[in-house]
Amino acid sequence: MEKVRAGVVGMGRGCGLAKWMAQRIPQYEVVAVCDRSPERLKSRAAEIEVPDLKLYTDHRKMLAEEQLDAVMVETDPCAIAEVACDALYSGRHVICDVPLSYRLHDCWDIVIAVERTGLKFQMGEQLRYARFIHEWQQMNMEGRLGKILYAEGQYIHDIGNGRMFWDPVQGRYYGVADADGVPGLVQSDRRPMHALTYNPHELSPILKVLQDRVRTVSCMATRRGGYTYQVPDRSDLEVALMRTEGDTIIRIVNAFGCPDPGVRQHWYSFMGTKGQVELKRARWDRPKVWFKDENMADYVAVEDLGWSPAEVKEEAAGTGHGGLDFYPMYRFARAILEDTPTDMDVYLAAEACAPGIVAGISAEYEGLPFAVPDFRPGPHRKAGEPPATYMARSLYGDIEREGATHHPRGNA
Repeated sequence: MEKVRAGVVGMGRGCGLAKWMAQRIPQYEVVAVCDRSPERLKSRAAEIEVPDLKLYTDHRKMLAEEQLDAVMVETDPCAIAEVACDALYSGRHVICDVPLSYRLHDCWDIVIAVERTGLKFQMGEQLRYARFIHEWQQMNMEGRLGKILYAEGQYIHDIGNGRMFWDPVQGRYYGVADADGVPGLVQSDRRPMHALTYNPHELSPILKVLQDRVRTVSCMATRRGGYTYQVPDRSDLEVALMRTEGDTIIRIVNAFGCPDPGVRQHWYSFMGTKGQVELKRARWDRPKVWFKDENMADYVAVEDLGWSPAEVKEEAAGTGHGGLDFYPMYRFARAILEDTPTDMDVYLAAEACAPGIVAGISAEYEGLPFAVPDFRPGPHRKAGEPPATYMARSLYGDIEREGATHHPRGNA
């Protein structure tokens, strides 16, 4: 195989990614795109600028008719599992957007499909490719931070009352204020019931540094309906405490209804027995480090690397998130052509998504701790077999839940 023949499902964010894939990554040949909205499909496909590009409104028809090596799934989260599993069982490698789903059952379905087919899978979480994450991982591996006791991540993204509803014909989102009187709208799952379920951009980089997985989660949320925008059934902010297998405590804050200056939507810090590192919080601020064994009397400000990647490729410039959007696609193609492991395989993907789903469950029980499923095969489950339960179980009592979600609405 000299090139990866790819199909792209979902012409929202997928349109820009398909264009970069076709124009900047020569390892790909983009041959087909799919979207449930015919109008959006036609208008967005023209932007990709690929001659003879095949257009579909049904991903199963695309899988049946096109000779594809891989499929990129850029649908809303509740549709990812269906499309990804259909692609895997049809013999195609899969790269998908974040998160895998808002339901544990969907995460399990993808894990089992990858195990049964033996095909390559990658979740396209891009912030783990940032240079500062790579440097912090190296610090941890070299022992400069000692035993990491505590880590923090936060995602503060003020999206107001938008993205609540979806027009499947026009292929556009509506907020609460502008949805009145518009026929045919359905509830969008781009505004999740629980903010923590949209968690991989925080947890994926943290777990990469730690080389660990989350074992238990407790979460609290502000009241439903909010204080700032009064969005129905949504909290302004959720806060989760997580314990890893390696006994690190992680605090994650996600807020999609809390005003902020937009300086640093994503923020991280680590505290260890020998050192601490953290990103800046304001435009005038700088990232900081402190190492106990290096004669530092105070925190030291260091270079602000922004979202610059650890691996600099000229083709990545301008592809979003400081060029980081390029790397999951580029690395996925290399993994297929060179038959090497993907950077974020199905287990790492599930481990970055499931704790957020469990956090949403915990929030509905005022912070009751719940165990996070272990998706890797072992004595409890053979590869390719379903788990004993698809539910998350509370640590105290017999409560089992799978996660709150909306009804899947197809590949928008």
